[in-house]
Amino acid sequence: MIVVAIVAVLAAIALPAYQSHVVRTQIAEGFSLAEGPKTAREEFYMNYCRFR
Repeated sequence: MIVVAIVAVLAAIALPAYQSHVVRTQIAEGFSLAEGPKTAREEFYMNYCRFR
């Protein structure tokens, strides 16, 4: 019974930490995915001196 209580306490501590880590990872992934179109747009502007 004590082992179950210890595991429950560890899970209660670990779960919020894991969830915040997942959120930070998703934000970082979003920034890295946004770099592709941004680079292509900057390259187009440098080549043609216009956005459209």
